[in-house]
Amino acid sequence: MLGIWGTVFDSTPEELDAQVDALVGGITEPYLALHGTDPGVDYANWLLDSMQTSVFEVWDDLGHYPHLVMPDTFIERVIEFDTEGI
Repeated sequence: MLGIWGTVFDSTPEELDAQVDALVGGITEPYLALHGTDPGVDYANWLLDSMQTSVFEVWDDLGHYPHLVMPDTFIERVIEFDTEGI
């Protein structure tokens, strides 16, 4: 666990921002960000600004695993998203 999080613990916020910006800047495919808890307007704005192909949704009060709480609805949404295009 600590090996995976090592970069987070050992980097400055500016270094982490640069790494994330470099990663997400290359994403050009449609990206569905579905959250079971609202991460806040700052995150939503950052995501939508960083990835022009992203769609941000919150399914309130479903916690960290909305796909496990509502699996049928989740699958329907993914299929719908796949057919929508951006």
